[in-house]
Amino acid sequence: MEETELVEKLQKVFGFNKYQAKAYVAVLQGYSKPADVARKSKIPITRVYDVLSSLCENGFLTRTSDGYRVTEPASAFTFWLERERARMESLMMEKKRMMEQIIPTVSRLRERGTVENEAAILRGLQPVVVKLREMVDSGTRFVFAVKKAVKLKEEFKKVVAAFPEKKFLFILHPSVQMSKEDYEFLESIGAGVFFSEGVLLDVLVTDGGEAVIGLPLDDEPVVVWVRDRGFASSLMRSLEALVAG
Repeated sequence: MEETELVEKLQKVFGFNKYQAKAYVAVLQGYSKPADVARKSKIPITRVYDVLSSLCENGFLTRTSDGYRVTEPASAFTFWLERERARMESLMMEKKRMMEQIIPTVSRLRERGTVENEAAILRGLQPVVVKLREMVDSGTRFVFAVKKAVKLKEEFKKVVAAFPEKKFLFILHPSVQMSKEDYEFLESIGAGVFFSEGVLLDVLVTDGGEAVIGLPLDDEPVVVWVRDRGFASSLMRSLEALVAG
């Protein structure tokens, strides 16, 4: 790895500032005295002492009687990674606490602004998964027709697994390849599973008056979401008729 690339990675991945990255590389190359590090890395001499001290505080350098040397890299970067993990876990816990505080308010405001009938196009995995979770959370009974929803399969499993008390009916096109793990998962949630040539699109419809219809694209998931009780009820009856027939 070239020196310039190493300096860039230290900044982008490990959070070094420009002077820290350049000073670290200079010490790696054998420059141990502050004046030599400053000259090699073009750091102002008035700043180099603070830069080297900060690298020592973070465990990347060690100060000796002869100047500075690099701490054993595997240990230093592993220690940094552990601290970063702890910091991220703390941050996630704080965000979760904040989420629990604001959700009741946001939900009340959302309910006030909800209209009886609406529709939207959702593009990309995350918006689609968020909407699926919302639908599963608000409904009790679901019919899922599957033609080719491969990219959504694992994410949908996670959503469904979070609501074991819900009732699911899966109607699969015969071309859908099911693994042993897929069957075991559906059995574990008590889902009904049927195959039908009549499945033309990926569709999820709920007894809560909502439906998503997948568009037949090969890249990122794109679905049409509809909230309309009449439409959803009619669609659910049509899908259930595939099983009855």
